[in-house]
Amino acid sequence: LAQAILGQELAAVLAAIGVLRMLLCTAALLQLADSVGHRVVVVGATHGNEYSGAYVLKQLASKNAKLATSFPSLAVETLVANPRALRANRRFIDDDLNRQFTANRLLARDAAEDCYEARRAREIDKQLGPKGEHASAEWCIDLHTTTANMGCTLIVNSYCRLALLMAAFCAER
Repeated sequence: LAQAILGQELAAVLAAIGVLRMLLCTAALLQLADSVGHRVVVVGATHGNEYSGAYVLKQLASKNAKLATSFPSLAVETLVANPRALRANRRFIDDDLNRQFTANRLLARDAAEDCYEARRAREIDKQLGPKGEHASAEWCIDLHTTTANMGCTLIVNSYCRLALLMAAFCAER
């Protein structure tokens, strides 16, 4: 069983690296549209027990200089979303980080009652830039792992034509 799980994890890592490579190549095409820099943030370990994203972030960080040389107007950043949960080998510390990104929770000011993930979500929101602001990340690629046998899955916003085109491109590969 352990070998089967490890095999699935390795397959997930390899699939994530392949999809990430395709997404970054597609995102690099954005530089053809204008000379303005494009900010892409790749996020992993939103859930501390999902290791594939953390591994992909390490691989990507080691290739950052090459990406910067090959695609000068594309700024690729990495972000470990939930470092405490990753260190603890737990899905989350207090509450699911994904559930903290609602407008109400991000704007809440009662920090005394906040859980770790609520505080972390506000830090991430501030780091990535509020949506619509000039300095905000243009693309956020959030990597996850599942134990379900569903292959590589992309979830994109239906209102973003470029995201749909990127997903179609990856699906064809």
